[in-house]
Amino acid sequence: PGIDLLFIDSDHHAAHARKEWALYEPKLANRAVVLVDDLRMYDLLDFWNEMTYEKAVTEISPFGLGVMIYERGK
Repeated sequence: PGIDLLFIDSDHHAAHARKEWALYEPKLANRAVVLVDDLRMYDLLDFWNEMTYEKAVTEISPFGLGVMIYERGK
């Protein structure tokens, strides 16, 4: 068991997102959906581009909403 759906919408800076990711990633289920809001604010896209999982950016949010399929071990 673990977190199946994680929605990150906080500081909007890459450094902060990396810290959050380090806290949440161990708690995720082996396969989970991760949403990151406001990707186009500040330097948050830098964090997003570091992620190597299957992902896409949607225009649901004015600043872009990232949708990522996390798979442990990939």
